[in-house]
Amino acid sequence: LSSLSTGIIEAAYAPPMGMIALQWNTKIKYLVDFPIAYSIGSFLVSQKAWNKIKPEHQELVRNISKRYMAKVNVSNAKDNKDSLVAIKKTGVQFLNFPEEDIKKAKGLRSEIINSLKGNLFSSEALGQLEKAL
Repeated sequence: LSSLSTGIIEAAYAPPMGMIALQWNTKIKYLVDFPIAYSIGSFLVSQKAWNKIKPEHQELVRNISKRYMAKVNVSNAKDNKDSLVAIKKTGVQFLNFPEEDIKKAKGLRSEIINSLKGNLFSSEALGQLEKAL
């Protein structure tokens, strides 16, 4: 926030909800309306702790976790949409990339994903991610 306020930096990257939480929206004039990443989180349990849970309870934990993570994802998506509306109301001007640039970016994304598939992540993991998105 201080770097945006003093002009040390002239651009920033964050999800809409993060921009509001960090109050960056009070220091920007423009927002490029082009989602380029997703916020990712996880629920982690050590193997040692997991092994202490009875198998029938492990399945219960998995099911409850899946249900609530899905709710969190839906809630975060709504909060980010609401945040964009709030940012727009403050007078921030929304800019859009030309369709040609969006197509080029999607092509580059595909190339990068294909080059990483099998090295950084499996085809199965990619399939699960794309299904979720």
